[in-house]
Amino acid sequence: MTLFLVQSQSNAQEVIEVEGEKRELLAFRTTNFCDVSEKIYSSLLTQYGEKPLAMGDGQVFSTGLDSVVDGKTIIFVNPKTFDFTVVMQFVDGVSCILTSGHNFTPYTSDAI
Repeated sequence: MTLFLVQSQSNAQEVIEVEGEKRELLAFRTTNFCDVSEKIYSSLLTQYGEKPLAMGDGQVFSTGLDSVVDGKTIIFVNPKTFDFTVVMQFVDGVSCILTSGHNFTPYTSDAI
């Protein structure tokens, strides 16, 4: 399930060193699908069979507001297909889909 249009534009922000190798740290601008929370949740449940699995306090950076915006981050998962969607719910009753994908499983590795 991919409901959002991603408009990526990368700009080198700074150079960091990872395991002795210098790499450019990139910033990406994206456009996300947003709607009234109830519409998004209803669609995830009825059309895609995804149910809420986990919730936590989260933050996103808004380039339009040039600031950090707080919200509830909710992970929805379809228990049969293991498709998943990560949603950010804001205080104004609007939610935005941050990402979605396939093959959701518990993390079992010792390394990231």
